Amino acid sequence: MSAFPLSLRQVEDLLHERGIDIGHETIRAWWNRFGPMFAAEIKKKRSASMRRMPQWRELPKDFPPRSTVYNYFWEWSRYGVLDRMHHALLVRCREAEGREASLSAAIIVDQHENVTPTPIAPKPLNI
Repeated sequence: MSAFPLSLRQVEDLLHERGIDIGHETIRAWWNRFGPMFAAEIKKKRSASMRRMPQWRELPKDFPPRSTVYNYFWEWSRYGVLDRMHHALLVRCREAEGREASLSAAIIVDQHENVTPTPIAPKPLNI
């Protein structure tokens, strides 16, 4: 999987939809010229933000290097692994407490029906 999942022609189409007519070859030339600069800036900001986070430095000594832990955390966040783990723990905790595994409250709105709120007239003051 590439870092930017759109092809140059898809970017051309997106720009055309917004009224900007630029060919994919122009986009390729821009990317070749400015892409490395953008990538370096993103990498610099990512490493700087990692250095600012003291919790990455406070990992137990028997853990792998913090860059490895950070990369696993980033990948798990990106692919939804952390969300699935959180949901599994939530279900187990609710079952251990004797509650239903799924949440019991929900708000259901029919999107095909007009759901605009009706205005409420202010009440007169009795002074």
